[in-house]
Amino acid sequence: MRKLGVFSGKGGVGKTTVSINLAASLAHDHNQNVLLVEGNLTTPHLGYFLNMKPEDGRKEVFPRLYVEPYPQDLKAIKEESITSKGYDFLIVDTAPGLKENLNTLTSSVDEMIVVTSPKMDSIVDVLRLKKNLDKKMMLHGMVYNRVKNRGYEVSQKRAEEKTGIPVITEIPEDERIRETTVSQEPVIKRHRDSDIHRVFSEISDYVL
Repeated sequence: MRKLGVFSGKGGVGKTTVSINLAASLAHDHNQNVLLVEGNLTTPHLGYFLNMKPEDGRKEVFPRLYVEPYPQDLKAIKEESITSKGYDFLIVDTAPGLKENLNTLTSSVDEMIVVTSPKMDSIVDVLRLKKNLDKKMMLHGMVYNRVKNRGYEVSQKRAEEKTGIPVITEIPEDERIRETTVSQEPVIKRHRDSDIHRVFSEISDYVL
């Protein structure tokens, strides 16, 4: 089982949206059995984004995509990374920024992607995050999210130069993504085979 963490240097960049749709793409586009686990125990979001309640427990929300939205504690997440059977991928939607639990979360995964927005403060936070990560972990790259193509945004090339991290893909600021947050379902379920579906497929293609 491969163990992948989805990280961000700060909140509000769309990390949970990327986690959900990367997991859904791996399940739908690549027939992978995926377990998506909430790693933000202080302010969890997976349950809200997927219309799940604490009493639901682990649930298959999409064919081959299973979600654990309310793990008991960080130890439970660590145990998932060791004991879970029957899955091709464990994906952890981590807490944003440099939280105290960063070391525990990074020790639960072997690979990671970083989600950021095209703003300078977000890029700076990615640099801070990178400095605190285990150098042995495989860092696939950055997902450049909520791109509006405005002149004040940091270009993909400049972000790569500043961080030393390649950009996997750009995700535009798109109303269809906001729709799925309200409808509490993956983009792939509501907008299958669309251009916005293909953007998330680019991420799953890359990590495979």
